[in-house]
Amino acid sequence: MTVTVTLAVPHRWSTRSDPATGLVLHARAPMTPPSGFAPEIVVRTTPVAGDLARWRAESLAALAGQLDGLDVEDTDRLDLDGRAVVYHRIGHRLRHRLGTLEVVAEQWSWLVDGVGVTLTGSVARADYADYADVFEEVAATLVPGVSAPPGPGPGSGRPGAGRS
Repeated sequence: MTVTVTLAVPHRWSTRSDPATGLVLHARAPMTPPSGFAPEIVVRTTPVAGDLARWRAESLAALAGQLDGLDVEDTDRLDLDGRAVVYHRIGHRLRHRLGTLEVVAEQWSWLVDGVGVTLTGSVARADYADYADVFEEVAATLVPGVSAPPGPGPGSGRPGAGRS
């Protein structure tokens, strides 16, 4: 089984699909606001051994060691199209070419067949009000799924193989 992810990215945002292992999509806004930080959307996948809540708690603990001044500002458990989703809004500081910048990141996370899928929208705090709805709209379109690996070709003798 393979986990698949489909979503709608805002028109004109530049995108890179599968740029690295575990990184499904990286999208960046077409214009950089005066803050100097281009808003971005990232979709990642990772193997997960536990349940959704434990995985997200462990992920936030790991982020606390990686991000300067991590602050969990909001957390929620949602249901999007029949799937459990954990939501977090976090703030942190980022050293940037213009100095230290306050960043807000919104994360929605799904667990599908032992694979965690996380959508993260990041923006400078000064620009958050302009992008919060964009991130939410993109999250509402994300559909994680499972596809079976391609089976053997016609004539394999396995049920369901070939044409009927």
